[in-house]
Amino acid sequence: MDIEYTNCVEEFMENTGLELHEAAELYKIFLEELEGEVLELKGFINNGYNEKAQKTVHNVKGISSNYFALKVYSLAKELDQQFKLATTNNIDFMLNGIQIEAANLKVAIKEIFKEKGIALEV
Repeated sequence: MDIEYTNCVEEFMENTGLELHEAAELYKIFLEELEGEVLELKGFINNGYNEKAQKTVHNVKGISSNYFALKVYSLAKELDQQFKLATTNNIDFMLNGIQIEAANLKVAIKEIFKEKGIALEV
């Protein structure tokens, strides 16, 4: 498993001072919220609603940063920059990268908590 995924959970717990079960509950909410935001982002992009897409990618950037999901954050930051520059080049490619990384993150986070005896139902 990618060490970055493990580090994001450890950093989150260290910075918040939360116990494992508390962090697990918040990560469950985070993963659900991230999944919803990414689906919404995809819909806005596919329908050409770039202003709404930019606001949504900003949300993705914010929540991923809060949970130390740095790969998702980095990809969302790149896409956000594209919107700020009013450049539509590679938007579909960047969206695909965010979708893939969000899915990978979900699998990894569930596995991290499973190894610690907590099943996340997301």
